[in-house]
Amino acid sequence: MNVCAEHLHAAWNLVQRGSRAAGVDNITVDLFTGIAQEHIRHLHHQLQRDRYVASPARGFFLPKKSGGRRLIGIPTVRDRIVQRFLLQASYPYL
Repeated sequence: MNVCAEHLHAAWNLVQRGSRAAGVDNITVDLFTGIAQEHIRHLHHQLQRDRYVASPARGFFLPKKSGGRRLIGIPTVRDRIVQRFLLQASYPYL
C-alpha cells in the first residue's frame, strides 16, 4: 500500500474534530494527542508493510425512541485515523 505520512497526519486532524470517546484501549482523543506523532509514525510503518491490524470496537446498546436497542461501536483512535485515511484515499473530495 502506498501510504504517505502527510495523509495520515491529515486524517489525524480530521479525527481530532470528531468524537472524543475512547475505544477498547481507553485512549481518548485528548490522551492520544500527547503520543500522536509516535503512533502516526508507527501506523505509517505498519501500513507500508501491510502489518496493520485493527482493534475490536467498544460496543454498547443505545435505546431507540421506537423501542428496542441499537448497537453502537466506538473504534480506537488509531483505528479512526486509519479509517479516515482510507476514506479520504477512496473519496478525496469529501
